[in-house]
Amino acid sequence: MQLVTFTNELNEVIVFNIDSPFILSGIDGTGSVSANHRTSDIPLTHGSQRTSSTLNPRYMVLRGSLIGANRSELALHKEKLSEVFNPSLRDGKLTYDAGAGTKFVYSIAEELPIFSDYIGNSVNFIINMVAHNPFWHDMGFYEHTFTTPYQSLFTFPQTSTSQMGFHTDTQTFINKGNERTPLILEFEGGVKNVKFVNKTNSEWIEIKKKLHSNEKLIINSTTGQKEISIINNKGEQRNGYGLISLDCSTYIHLEKGSNTIKFTVESDSKKGLVRMKWETNYLGV
Repeated sequence: MQLVTFTNELNEVIVFNIDSPFILSGIDGTGSVSANHRTSDIPLTHGSQRTSSTLNPRYMVLRGSLIGANRSELALHKEKLSEVFNPSLRDGKLTYDAGAGTKFVYSIAEELPIFSDYIGNSVNFIINMVAHNPFWHDMGFYEHTFTTPYQSLFTFPQTSTSQMGFHTDTQTFINKGNERTPLILEFEGGVKNVKFVNKTNSEWIEIKKKLHSNEKLIINSTTGQKEISIINNKGEQRNGYGLISLDCSTYIHLEKGSNTIKFTVESDSKKGLVRMKWETNYLGV
């Protein structure tokens, strides 16, 4: 049995199942997505040469029925469906479970739901959805925190309790998805001279300047959400590009399969950490 749930930007939810007034009869587009192939012609040769390929947005169609005790109740169900699938909102989450595990895709209605005429105490509907990011994801983020149980470099004179220390760590992480996936990195706790390297694809980020102990630096490599920002302990946010070395990759990803991550950090507190978060990208469900 298919179980489909949609949660919009405002956390308003519609659950489609046989025990609900919102009954889903079918969903199309959960697997197939067209691709955009870029090619170039080579003089005096047959055909063309492919230079790159990218997936197009995912288009899905939800079909089903609304069930009510009377037409007044059906009218309320229609209003609720239109409210939750409001195409003027930002992307919501369409969650899908066909028995092999639950996945979700960021998506939005292309238009308001299309309703049929009343058929007794029911109304049929069609909802056309688009996922501009075509990938399905596992529920929730994968996450790992690199702490900095530092190795002492030196201690300041007895008039000060401050210490400086460094920490180096290399670990292997598995991206279980079908495609490379962007990382979200969070640095906090009074760190500087941070170098974070994915040795598998040679992408790297270097932070030369100091991040104060009451600040957090966030680097989000997600397409459409890319940002580098600093947040202080009051929740105030400012641009963080000035902390990043100009010759590094700026944004960083995990490749499909095994990835070797190395990071080096210098800390003036025992609270320094680097948190790494990512979502898996699946081609279909």
